[in-house]
Amino acid sequence: MRPTLSLIVGMAVMAAGLASASVDSAVDSPAMEVERSLPVVERAPGMVLQKRRTTKATWYGGGQLDNPACGGATPTDNSMVAAVSENGPFQCGDHIKLSKGGKSVTVKVVDKCAGCGAHHIDLTKGAFKKLGPLSEGVIHHITYST
Repeated sequence: MRPTLSLIVGMAVMAAGLASASVDSAVDSPAMEVERSLPVVERAPGMVLQKRRTTKATWYGGGQLDNPACGGATPTDNSMVAAVSENGPFQCGDHIKLSKGGKSVTVKVVDKCAGCGAHHIDLTKGAFKKLGPLSEGVIHHITYST
């Protein structure tokens, strides 16, 4: 039996539906935490491709802001700046747009964070409050772009 074009298209549609169903059900599993930090390519307006990733954020303030590793003036609790890992994808001077649940903030990397993992961003109190309340302490699954 020779497959027809409609049979091939039907099988492809069915396979795509099964693949997305299994991915959707697996997204909430703890094992998928690592997978969420991998780059996802999306179509942006004007057919431009943009890399998007996810991270987690915490906040720091007060004396922890003194002597930023990247140099420059000491930021305040209300500065829109961040500290990042030495081993992460971010460098001093990078501007990072963070988004979560319809809220967003753009921060500049001015410091290094010794206790941060590669995809962990430590924000000032002011920047953190743009995404959620300080009482939350940690915000997971924040989308970022540079």
